[in-house]
Amino acid sequence: MSGPIIRAKDVMQKEDLSIDGMASAKEAAAKMRLAHVAELLVAKRNDDDAWGIVTIMDLVKGVILPDRDAEHVFVYEIMTKPVITVSAQMDIRYVIR
Repeated sequence: MSGPIIRAKDVMQKEDLSIDGMASAKEAAAKMRLAHVAELLVAKRNDDDAWGIVTIMDLVKGVILPDRDAEHVFVYEIMTKPVITVSAQMDIRYVIR
């Protein structure tokens, strides 16, 4: 017995939470804390660029564990890029895979 199809758009966050790659890790952490999220999209620099993502784990691995000053670490240094994306219409069962 199958239920209604749940699509990616049904569970994705609607608010645009992004940050510039030239922002500091401290700025990223503050924005995450304020928005109550664990990740931020990193904005593309131009049309040919790819989106990135910075997560709490990136902050831990790139700033806290190596004992770096968060004010002097740029987001682009610790982010993951490119981000893998899916269509908003995709069935959530395939998104999970």
